[in-house]
Amino acid sequence: MEIANRRAGASQKDEDVDFKVKNFMDMDFSSESFDFVLDIGCFHHVVEEDRSRFIKNVHRVLRQGGRYLLMCFSEGMGRAWNHFSERQIRDLFTGHFNILTLDEISSVEGDGVTRKFHVSLMERSSE
Repeated sequence: MEIANRRAGASQKDEDVDFKVKNFMDMDFSSESFDFVLDIGCFHHVVEEDRSRFIKNVHRVLRQGGRYLLMCFSEGMGRAWNHFSERQIRDLFTGHFNILTLDEISSVEGDGVTRKFHVSLMERSSE
């Protein structure tokens, strides 16, 4: 958190940035309290029975027009319970979010293994 605040302060002279860190299943933030939610590697750890609650929570805490950036495992790495196809992402999030972009990227991780991810920018829909 300290590093994030320091970097934001150095690059955003005219903007106030207030980072929050919480358990992604217990988001006890007020409704419509954020403009942006960043999810790098959380959603793909949510078990199937909790996915709907997670998505509803993200939707609930975003202001109208707020954006959600999702980065999750792609089935391009092989089939697994937490590797998603583009269709699955669209099916899970449509209805709560307008999907603005959805791309697959590759990344060589610190352990030297190349992994594939879906990166999607979404906007909260009015429902």
